[in-house]
Amino acid sequence: MLFRSVSQSRYTAEKEQEWLEQRLEKDLVWLRNKLQPLMLESNQEAALLSLVYNIGQGNFMKSGVFRYLRNAENGRPLPIKLMEASWLSWNKAAGQISKGLVNRRLAEWELFTRPN
Repeated sequence: MLFRSVSQSRYTAEKEQEWLEQRLEKDLVWLRNKLQPLMLESNQEAALLSLVYNIGQGNFMKSGVFRYLRNAENGRPLPIKLMEASWLSWNKAAGQISKGLVNRRLAEWELFTRPN
């Protein structure tokens, strides 16, 4: 069995929640440092945090999403269509397109592009 249900876990739900919050806080600090001085809206930061949490910091640094955001820091316009394509391309698990990941990336992209 790859995953255990919460009831089978040897840790409490509270402890697991604490670890999740700690991980998200570390990822958020890391993300803010990597994207300084770019000013993000709260919805954009939340969407990026979800993406970083799910694909990992290393993959995020190699992504077109990161590259386009860094270019925007240097005064270049944000190529929304290219960034969207890069964002939505993170939709595979074990080399296969996953409907769950397709839905997650669409939800993140919608959050990122929603007016604040």
